[in-house]
Amino acid sequence: ANRGFIIQWAANVEPNIALYRVYRSSSPTDNSSFQMIGTTPANVTSFVDNVPYTFGITWYYKVTALDNGNNESSLDLTSPVQDMSFSQFVEQPFPTQVEVNDLVNDEIPSGQINGVNALFTTTYPFRANSLSIYLNGVKLMKDLDFTLNIPQQFTLVLAPLSTDYLRVSYIKF
Repeated sequence: ANRGFIIQWAANVEPNIALYRVYRSSSPTDNSSFQMIGTTPANVTSFVDNVPYTFGITWYYKVTALDNGNNESSLDLTSPVQDMSFSQFVEQPFPTQVEVNDLVNDEIPSGQINGVNALFTTTYPFRANSLSIYLNGVKLMKDLDFTLNIPQQFTLVLAPLSTDYLRVSYIKF
């Protein structure tokens, strides 16, 4: 759920430093997007940032010094440091290659086929745009005949009759 980054810096050489402020942003160039996330006493030159685990977001950090007179060093003069924890590979929220076991064909989705119920659930969460729904052997059209309720559900526009034959095929996560 969370991941922690340790940010470390060299101590400021001025003798009147009161504390350090740590800032974080998802943009390395927009100083207005840097938000202060914590402070440390003058004798502490590291900070642990516990951030929610997110795919595809790189965090940038800046540290400023605040002296006893409340004068803070400028963010403009500070170079951002990048989160380097994922520099060896590209994060992927889901596998990019489809394996044989990822294919689900001709599944009967759970839900009552009774002329009233229109909500059905697949056995597995499915990849977006991979779900195919067949009613009596005819492929239904997304947004015309059904709507998706990701991650595992879909709703038919018209409820199938108890004599109807409903099947789905999809690629699971």
